[in-house]
Amino acid sequence: MSHNRIRALVGSIALSATVGGVALAGMPGAQAATELSVPAQGSKALGWTAVIKHQTGAYDNQGQLFLASPTGGAKYIGEVSDNAGIADVSYDARYVATVRQTSTGQKVAVWNTSTRALRILEVPGKIHLYADKVVAVTATQATTYSAVTGAKLSSFAINGGFGSTVSPLGGSLVVGAPQGKSVNVYDMATQRLVRTVDKPQPYEDCKPVGGFDATNFQMLCSVPSGFGAWQVYAEGYRTATPERYLTPVGLDKAYNTSPRLARQSGGDNTVRTYDVATNRPVGPTWAALGGAYGSKVIGGPVTTVPQTATSLVSWDAVTKTSTTLMTGLITAAKTVDGT
Repeated sequence: MSHNRIRALVGSIALSATVGGVALAGMPGAQAATELSVPAQGSKALGWTAVIKHQTGAYDNQGQLFLASPTGGAKYIGEVSDNAGIADVSYDARYVATVRQTSTGQKVAVWNTSTRALRILEVPGKIHLYADKVVAVTATQATTYSAVTGAKLSSFAINGGFGSTVSPLGGSLVVGAPQGKSVNVYDMATQRLVRTVDKPQPYEDCKPVGGFDATNFQMLCSVPSGFGAWQVYAEGYRTATPERYLTPVGLDKAYNTSPRLARQSGGDNTVRTYDVATNRPVGPTWAALGGAYGSKVIGGPVTTVPQTATSLVSWDAVTKTSTTLMTGLITAAKTVDGT
């Protein structure tokens, strides 16, 4: 399906499962990908990674979405526009949401990785996936849609606007209040506010930046000692967590790995991985960092061409070795890692 056809079909509720089901041999550069069976519905698909791959460059009108296995090989899912990014991957890797901005608003494509069926939603806000549901979060509303039918399921008012995250299984929605003065936790089932977490002193503002484990999420809090300084702090979804920091100052997200790893996003659109215990960079410089789980980091390392990755690799923080999972010009990646 061409770039122009996707635009033409944006207004439709659903596309046939056969739209994305073009034979691999017919897709430019897709022949080398190994067809895989996706993880079982409801499983914990740690390490599975959604990948956007291009042929000659990020704006070549040849974007393709794949689902890559943590042990190697990938499944072709469908074609994506040049300006599309990966918003989220469901915990069982059965759904991937890609987003792109247009002159008329945000377009969200929800892909079924098993059937390649595609749903198009025209909704604003940050997009999260859990189970077979899509949550669109704006500053004032959290709206849930069916990933299967595209139907609106529910909507409730929130006090947000400063970041959001949804727990991996969808039980909790965490949003940052305006100006980051507090973080609010809502129960997704009852649609009620269950916790308000005040910013820890002496931090100036905090926003949620993802989950950490089954019971804790991460807040990125600004450090008043200097411009651009921040620190990642852990807090419980349902109950207070003893005050603890997941990273040294200057790192912007932690991973629940062994050894504990964190990331630092650079001004040149690259990302470095840090060992929290030593506060030193480890592993490749990443052009597209998908995520981390266990002792492994998955992403596309920078090559000799700045900000460009030509492979998706799994790097092990214990053995300091890399395994190539797939090749090609990788422009975006997002890994199922619980965060």
